[in-house]
Amino acid sequence: ADVQTIETDLQRAITNLRAVMDDLHPQTLDILGLPAAIEAHLERLAERGEVPEFHFLAGLGVSELRLPRLTLVTLYRIAVEAIHNVERHAVATRLEVGLERRGDALLLAVEDNGRGFDFAPRRPGQAGGRGLYNIRERARAIGAEVNWGPARFSSGTRFELLLPLPNP
Repeated sequence: ADVQTIETDLQRAITNLRAVMDDLHPQTLDILGLPAAIEAHLERLAERGEVPEFHFLAGLGVSELRLPRLTLVTLYRIAVEAIHNVERHAVATRLEVGLERRGDALLLAVEDNGRGFDFAPRRPGQAGGRGLYNIRERARAIGAEVNWGPARFSSGTRFELLLPLPNP
């Protein structure tokens, strides 16, 4: 019985470790690209009831963009953090996530109809500021700009990241 308990606990630990590794850098990102990885993340959260009704849109040609691996991972982590912020703080009933090419840049947008928040920049350690600070720093590391503002809905927040694309 003790061996069975240990084996069950070990299997659970292995499963949890795989989930953490997949969340940090999903195989989907390497195999199918950034749009598919973000959509798969949203679908996993929706299955667990952790996000409101969502709509995901990837513009034409976004999947074919050839970006450095570090940039792709960073974009994925930023998208996950922005989605997590909606899940955790917005009290939203609707979530929209989009990736599209805007001229010579890639736009990542996460928008909700939740309660919104004060968009003023915060330093790490201030209440509610760690996640936003991490997003800003990650974006800065890949040369992207980020902005938060009011959503198109009657309430909520719109997060945008704009990443200049390298010349072909």
